[in-house]
Amino acid sequence: MGIYERDNIDYGSMIDRAIKNRMGQVQRESDRIIKRGDIRAQEAKDLASTFARGMDYAQYASEQSELENKLKDLEERRDYIRSQYDYNADYKPYTSTDAYKASEQMKGYTPDVNLSNTNVGDKYKIGSTYITDSAKDQWLQAHPGMTEEDYNQFIAYQNALYGGR
Repeated sequence: MGIYERDNIDYGSMIDRAIKNRMGQVQRESDRIIKRGDIRAQEAKDLASTFARGMDYAQYASEQSELENKLKDLEERRDYIRSQYDYNADYKPYTSTDAYKASEQMKGYTPDVNLSNTNVGDKYKIGSTYITDSAKDQWLQAHPGMTEEDYNQFIAYQNALYGGR
């Protein structure tokens, strides 16, 4: 080996290795940047998901309180109707039988033995033998627990549907 041969340095391979090292370093840095971006994107997705769940919970809570208020109102209405049942002395659970209804209608009825009685056909005279109840009284008897206000609302509704006064 001569003097000139040992100084013969292969600059091409050295430059090639330097370029490859630099490209490897740049590639690793770009991979780190991409991974960092992926991590940040995942964080953003997780935060958005958490926020959406929080909003869903807030909406559920507001709807829940509205439903609880509506339930409370309905329970108060139910309690009022039950108190009306208790208040109504004529209401009995077995009043739906036909025999009971017939016996209730006949209470206080005395047959008129005198056939010449002039008030037999006149239901508006005092002492008439006909049992007369107004439409309101009949409706209220058929719907225990309802009030006169409910009857008036029913009549207004019927008049709106079919015409009337």
